[in-house]
Amino acid sequence: MRKLRSSLLVLTCFGCVAESANPPAPAALPADRAASSPSEQALRVEYRPELGEVIAKAGYVGTFVLLDPASERLIVAEPEPIAGASSLAETRFVPASTFKIPHSLIALETGVADGPEFALAWDGVVHDIEAWNHDHVLRTAYRDSVVWYYQELARRIGTEPMQHFVDAFEYGNRDIGAAIDRFWLDGELRISPREQVEFLRRLHEGQLPVSDANLAIMLDDVMVRERRSDGTLIRAKTGWAQSSEQNLGWFVGSVERGDRGRVYFATLIQAGEPAPDSFRSDRVDLSMALLGQLGWLEQAPL
Repeated sequence: MRKLRSSLLVLTCFGCVAESANPPAPAALPADRAASSPSEQALRVEYRPELGEVIAKAGYVGTFVLLDPASERLIVAEPEPIAGASSLAETRFVPASTFKIPHSLIALETGVADGPEFALAWDGVVHDIEAWNHDHVLRTAYRDSVVWYYQELARRIGTEPMQHFVDAFEYGNRDIGAAIDRFWLDGELRISPREQVEFLRRLHEGQLPVSDANLAIMLDDVMVRERRSDGTLIRAKTGWAQSSEQNLGWFVGSVERGDRGRVYFATLIQAGEPAPDSFRSDRVDLSMALLGQLGWLEQAPL
């Protein structure tokens, strides 16, 4: 992995696009500190700075959080912040393509999409990402992070229904603004790594106001990234936001093992512009290495 100068890395968010080869003009967008609900405050936070060294040695400023429901413990790969300061795990950033998790569920719940095979035709606009240049169904659009597909879903959902579900899901700062087809890319919507895992927990445990049928579509089909031979199930989503100066990378999801239960994780890394060639894979590789160190995956350390 390419080493980056620390002077290029900062702890704020920025004008961004998600996994897109054609970013709009950047705008300065501040990060903000997230507030937790009373039930979420009951989690025991365990700061593990040695885990954060895995991210730092790869050349990034970033964090990793893991929520273990069995122990009601939140592991944070950072030093404990000094009084009055915020950790990166509690700081909100643009969700980029990780918003495709709630977005897919909202499309299903509103009836805009009728299942994982819901198809939209490619409009012929050629993108640098070759996987985008053909028709897609919900499952493949999620897998390949196809921005045009989700922009069309958002336009069909509409502002009021979208806002209703973002509020009902208690998703980040809940601010979708007026740009219905861009708010998760370069609008005002923000979510912290801690809020990412808390949202994933509510989703998996059936605490969101959605039907059992649509929840099953998400958990058993759309979100599944990997089924391993040992029975381990990984559900996850990447995200990449970019500006003229910085790159923000996400990888969020859950790991389920029959012998141990389920945990939720979120990795966030930041790099200067241009991002290193390994940035796309580093989001995933760093997550897998840290999950391996914590005993949730059979994964060789980096």
